Amino acid sequence: MPRATPTKSRLSETKIGGSIPPEEKFTGTEDAAKLHVFITNMGMRMDTRQLDTDAEKIAFLCDRLYGTAGVWAAQCYRNSPGCTYESFKTKFVEHYAHKIDHHKIINQLLNMKEDTLGLEDYNLKFTEYAALFPPSMTIDKFLVSIYLRG
Repeated sequence: MPRATPTKSRLSETKIGGSIPPEEKFTGTEDAAKLHVFITNMGMRMDTRQLDTDAEKIAFLCDRLYGTAGVWAAQCYRNSPGCTYESFKTKFVEHYAHKIDHHKIINQLLNMKEDTLGLEDYNLKFTEYAALFPPSMTIDKFLVSIYLRG
């Protein structure tokens, strides 16, 4: 019987515990719309795992970055020796926050329907998408009209 090839474990599986659910992965520009939710989830996960050092927190975050986000993180970390988690997170958010396509979000909001999602999921998705607009954009009346259409 042939031996199975050992697979390489990710940091989260060996040191921090457990495999990574898909909703906790960030791949780059294509995931920019979920940036704030991703960062919030990572903060909560770090708190529950009681990660203390900046190195542990950066490793935990980086372990969930794939594609262009993973490449960006490796370059940023390499070019910023001794950086803190907060400075790394700030650079990460600044790099991807401006890549949010507000037209795409508006289209997603317009195409959502409460009768297909159910009220609870509709409210959750609507709130998630609405939070992606910067406070400087005064779109409250627009969002209310979209919500009522759904």
